[in-house]
Amino acid sequence: MQPPLEGCLIICFLFPCSITLQMRVILDYLSQCESITDDEIMELLNIKRTRAYIIARQMADMGLIDIAGRGKDKKIHPAQIIRHDTIT
Repeated sequence: MQPPLEGCLIICFLFPCSITLQMRVILDYLSQCESITDDEIMELLNIKRTRAYIIARQMADMGLIDIAGRGKDKKIHPAQIIRHDTIT
């Protein structure tokens, strides 16, 4: 019999995988600017379009960023974090 997974789901949700150096660079950029595009990620990290897409998708899955739009109109913004202790 396997042990219950009560605490695991919260931990997996909060820390599904570690933040890479490339993700940290994007987050640092977003702390100074309100949004970034795939082209800007490609230039910032010196990577190709597919890799930029994959990193952005991973960050969105981790809850670090929000992606709005599609194609050339796509903008990436820092995730809006709602603190439960401030909700009345």
